[in-house]
Amino acid sequence: MTNTAIVSMMICEAPRFVAGRCVVSASDAVWEPVETLPPELRSVVSDELLSGSVVYPGALQATDINITRVARRLGLFLCFRAVETDALSALEIQPASDIYEELSDQLIPVGWDVCSGNGWLAASCHGIYPFDPFVGPNSDNLDLDINDFALLRNLEDCRQCCDLNNQEIPEHAPWFPVAIYLMESDVARLK
Repeated sequence: MTNTAIVSMMICEAPRFVAGRCVVSASDAVWEPVETLPPELRSVVSDELLSGSVVYPGALQATDINITRVARRLGLFLCFRAVETDALSALEIQPASDIYEELSDQLIPVGWDVCSGNGWLAASCHGIYPFDPFVGPNSDNLDLDINDFALLRNLEDCRQCCDLNNQEIPEHAPWFPVAIYLMESDVARLK
């Protein structure tokens, strides 16, 4: 997924399966993060703004490359959120780009989500999206390609979905594309 930058991550238990799809998302309302961050992970993450104190496992920055090893040992999944580089200025986040660059060869892009704000409000729960993460396909007759992760398969469809949400739900605008990356080893565990 070219021209994207990882801006945030969350640490989650295994995702749910709905209508034959493994449901992952940028939204913590869809793919819930762990309730309490295990002590072993506290030394390899920071809050989303890199202020150091971790209050919530759904809005984090990796601070150490060892996060992958620790999360895998604990049986947890890492969900990385990336936005197009021209959208970075709209989000008030300081990504840990050096760590994410080191991890890039272990990450696999699994699809596109549609979100609003840096609270990661997902269209699948709070907007118009072709797949309900709790029920399955929507009957909105949206002709958009959803993949096995319940995400939009391509950026063109994602932008179309963003435009629709911006028109129909302007109170949450702007809606923007969010690329979801998972660790290669996590994708293998999910298949």
